[in-house]
Amino acid sequence: MVLSSLAVLAINAADVGYVPLVPALFLFTSGFGSSAPCNQLLVLQNHRERSGTASSLLGASTMSVGSVVGPLIGSVPMTSAVPMGTAMLICSSLATVALWAVLRPRSLPRGRLI
Repeated sequence: MVLSSLAVLAINAADVGYVPLVPALFLFTSGFGSSAPCNQLLVLQNHRERSGTASSLLGASTMSVGSVVGPLIGSVPMTSAVPMGTAMLICSSLATVALWAVLRPRSLPRGRLI
């Protein structure tokens, strides 16, 4: 998803029109669609007895971030794909950092520092 958002920014910088943006946006959307169920599984795997609460918190946090980011992008004049590509890059980068910083340490066996 990070690479496809970088592709959106690169295609916009090349100034080749909007048609080449479609494959990059398709890859981003496909990446999100294929990773969302896996993310939900990873979030809920340690909360079997409280899976309803964990699922509702995951959905509420997703909607909260979307309700903050959407108006921020809408407040920028849309003369190019830069605001959209920048928001895609920031959000996908933050998601990648969160995955590696929060989830990855829990999946390693205790006693290993790698």
